[in-house]
Amino acid sequence: MSAENAALRRQITETQEASKKEQKEEVQRTMRTLFNTKRTPSYRYTPGGKWQTDAEVELFHVFRILGPEMLIEASVSGMAGTLAMHIRADKANGWDIVALNQMKGLLADLTTLDLVQPSPKKHPVSDTEAYWSLSAFGREALKAIFKVTLSETPETPSPHDDDGSTSPGGESGGARPESAPVDDAPVN
Repeated sequence: MSAENAALRRQITETQEASKKEQKEEVQRTMRTLFNTKRTPSYRYTPGGKWQTDAEVELFHVFRILGPEMLIEASVSGMAGTLAMHIRADKANGWDIVALNQMKGLLADLTTLDLVQPSPKKHPVSDTEAYWSLSAFGREALKAIFKVTLSETPETPSPHDDDGSTSPGGESGGARPESAPVDDAPVN
């Protein structure tokens, strides 16, 4: 009986190790895809301003920026503002938003890789915003990224309030007013 138990324990351990190895390989394949896929989302410096198309980004960069926001959940427009802040060419300038249709396209790319999903959290009927969160696989992939990047370059983000305003010395400009029109976004 104890020999059978030992054999079962060994099989369970081997199965768990094989599963961990398979998941690690899947994360590595996904990372290669993220690094090799580039997009050029349009963004604006000011609400109603001219769309800029000078920021080519790897999906890896998009996921690295937006993943932490989706640990719980994040709105499409909130992520569009965050991404615009990071990809803008003129860092001395404020930022508005990445075109929402293109932001949704980036989320579709990340969904294809099983990294994100529509948020399962319930919201009031009056809330017309779309929310996204990381999938279980997305959380694992983000953890893998941060395990590597934490050891390489510890980075402390500039402090900011929940409304997007920054502390003195932080980034200025920025937080897009919720009432800013975004329906004139260009289509790629």
